[in-house]
Amino acid sequence: MPSENWPRKVLRYGKRVVAAYQRIQENKRLLLQQRHQDIIERTEQNMSLNETQRHYVDDVTAQCLRDISIKEGRSDVAPSAGEWLRKWRTRTGIEREYVELAQYLQGRFQNRYAELRQEKQKADQRAKERRYEQYKEWLSQNRRLVDRFLEVADRKVSLLDDYGDEKWDALPKEIQTCLLKFAQNENDGCTTENAIKEALKNGYDWMVPEKYQWLKTHLESEFREYHEKRSRSASEPEFEELSGTEFETYLARLLKQDGFENIRGTAATGDQ
Repeated sequence: MPSENWPRKVLRYGKRVVAAYQRIQENKRLLLQQRHQDIIERTEQNMSLNETQRHYVDDVTAQCLRDISIKEGRSDVAPSAGEWLRKWRTRTGIEREYVELAQYLQGRFQNRYAELRQEKQKADQRAKERRYEQYKEWLSQNRRLVDRFLEVADRKVSLLDDYGDEKWDALPKEIQTCLLKFAQNENDGCTTENAIKEALKNGYDWMVPEKYQWLKTHLESEFREYHEKRSRSASEPEFEELSGTEFETYLARLLKQDGFENIRGTAATGDQ
């Protein structure tokens, strides 16, 4: 096969040079964010949820600006290390395309950070639901203690005061007593029990372990349902099963239903 003559070689080489030049010119016409998507995506992928760093998104934006500026051979226009993004924006002589790039990056990274926060919230919620399932199992293992609490609390709440009203002030105390009964079963050398006592003594409910906060809420909710059910069924009681206090409460409720107002309970002396 005859070798290619030199005019054709020159022509073919010239076409390649023109094509390369056109690609360079086209690339220059692209926005900075389009030319450096690899740097932007890498920065985005390396982002993490940082609740302690107040200006995290701004710092990430500034770092990405520096990386792109260096790649462009324009490190002079990038924010200096440690320079706040808002201070960098006040510089004079910054090209418009870099200002627009900063706006683009900041918006994109803010969206990514919001996604990270949502992902964490969903993960935390799933973990919380798993813990609550464990708490329910823990509760069922101590069902006898809960049933005893319901009986004791109902008796004390149902005991009418001198004004004929139920003693709902007794409920928080009974709930606290029940929490401590649960804590005594922890087998941790009274660590949990003492921690709860200290928290309740000082009014620091937020220091109570989470599962005991859950238990506290559950006990109150279950008691109110239990007490309401008992109140509805009190119209046809089994008198042989009532204690003296329960019988007195039944009579007081019956009188209130009939319109009596000046109803008072008697002191619990154990005389039945």
